[in-house]
Amino acid sequence: MLFSLLFACTSPETPGPVASPPDQGKPTVVVSAHSSAYLVQRLAQDSVELVNLLPDGADPLSFAPSGDQVALAQAADLVLLNGAGLEGWVQTASLPQDKVVDTALGIELIEVKGPVHSHGKDGDHSHGDVDPHTWSDPLAYLSQAQATHAALKKLPGLKAPDLDAALSGLEADLLELHRQYKVALAPWLGTPLAASHPAYNYLARQYGLDLHSFDFDPQQTPTDLHDFEHWTKGQSAPVLWWESPPSELTQAAFPAATVHLILSPLEQPEGGRYDYFAQAQANLAVLGAARPSE
Repeated sequence: MLFSLLFACTSPETPGPVASPPDQGKPTVVVSAHSSAYLVQRLAQDSVELVNLLPDGADPLSFAPSGDQVALAQAADLVLLNGAGLEGWVQTASLPQDKVVDTALGIELIEVKGPVHSHGKDGDHSHGDVDPHTWSDPLAYLSQAQATHAALKKLPGLKAPDLDAALSGLEADLLELHRQYKVALAPWLGTPLAASHPAYNYLARQYGLDLHSFDFDPQQTPTDLHDFEHWTKGQSAPVLWWESPPSELTQAAFPAATVHLILSPLEQPEGGRYDYFAQAQANLAVLGAARPSE
């Protein structure tokens, strides 16, 4: 039997960083995604000046840095991208290409096609043809960690043995997370799953899940559930994954038997900070508690 669980943490929105003179004793690394910043923190620790341009709560897909922030990126020693189209702003910013590293290179990207939609505070956007949420798969994120490690090793002043040791620890953590996902998701194999937003496709592909992504805003009552109702035919308790808790009115619009699960897309800080592994562990707890009965 399935149980409806709601799990989420919230964090206050804070303004993005302003351009300021970097610490001249450390290389400057600029990112505009919390998942990218986490990799730099784990690998380089305090040996670089890390600047995350993305404010908490802002949608990285539609984020547009200020002129001062672009200037800071232009002067940085390294601009580290998640890639896969996540940082759209780099398409119009003039950045020194020898200092820009796309960590998604080498990952088989997932193509998606969907309408323009909105989430976060930055309004409408479209995912275009590529899903950028690579980090939802811990093995894809491991590939990005390795690319980040290689880029950091080229910066002056960083100690290769320290970076290598940090990468070994991060690799071990991600491989253990991969093992835990395999165990937690095994009972879900063969169960049709829905997502309110295309944020879990890489996770689903890695673990063989039957996941169908829709486009539902958790704070807006859906006006057309025809496609969802068509998808639910033959299901006694359809399961719907949400990035954040849907309102009571939103939940009430769905069939009463719908199981609403809140799974962090691992995109934003929760509880005041971004911790990839803590947030993933919370997801594992939700999936484990709500697993289908055998």
